[in-house]
Amino acid sequence: RPGVPMEVVVDAYPGETVHAKISRVYPIADDATRTVLVEARIDNPEGKYLPGMFAVGTLNLNRHENAVVIPYDAVVRNVRENIVYVRRGNEARAVRVELGIRDDAIVEVLSGLEESDEIVVSGQHRLTDGAAIRTEDGK
Repeated sequence: RPGVPMEVVVDAYPGETVHAKISRVYPIADDATRTVLVEARIDNPEGKYLPGMFAVGTLNLNRHENAVVIPYDAVVRNVRENIVYVRRGNEARAVRVELGIRDDAIVEVLSGLEESDEIVVSGQHRLTDGAAIRTEDGK
């Protein structure tokens, strides 16, 4: 919606982030790509951004500060629940988790894990609750 902030990087100035605000959202999405055309305005007091320059914008629609996040591949999913295996001593314990926002390779955990939990990120699909495990360093 208009007024939502976003970050823009202009190709001519790589590594330089410019803050912008959405000024217009076109009401029709492309059927094939499910994308929507959006216009944004940036402050340009020095006149260094010119018409026709290419830019990439990043729009954070959902943001949760201090969220617990884990690799999405660490989650064992089935029809009824999402499970993450947590290390308890030398055993793997199945913990039911509630998931939140997913961003490609990571996912937010809304409940079920503590920030200090050590999770299994490799071989978890072959585990059962209480199975013996060891870390990569042999502990």
